[in-house]
Amino acid sequence: MRRVDQPIRCVQCSDYYLVQDNKMGVCVHHDGFVYDNHSITLAQWVQHAAIAQLLKDEAAAMKQSTTNPLTPEQKERLEREKQRFKYICCNQTVQASGMVGGCKRGKHSLADVKLIQWEYECDHNRDYQDKRLNLLQTRI
Repeated sequence: MRRVDQPIRCVQCSDYYLVQDNKMGVCVHHDGFVYDNHSITLAQWVQHAAIAQLLKDEAAAMKQSTTNPLTPEQKERLEREKQRFKYICCNQTVQASGMVGGCKRGKHSLADVKLIQWEYECDHNRDYQDKRLNLLQTRI
């Protein structure tokens, strides 16, 4: 049994909250999957994996720049690559910084909801799958 004063981690926004403070509008999150706008298939990603990839790309560029300075073209390509991941729910660009934010407001997730369940719901939202298909069709 969970104590009333024991913080719960919300799987939607990653914030901690107390049950008594869980009011409408306190949870700000995205409820759709992330897609790679530079991918021909608009490949789907989960948010944490997209952020990890952005950080990996940035670290590789920094490592390379310590031995060979980046050319203006390489810098421009790197900047474009940073903008490639988008949220399907609002088309906002995924940022590698820790600030997640979101386009939806609501209550925090219940204590028994697991991250994998939340990600599944985001990945399989019918409206967002249809939106992705429409985006793909406009590229043909």
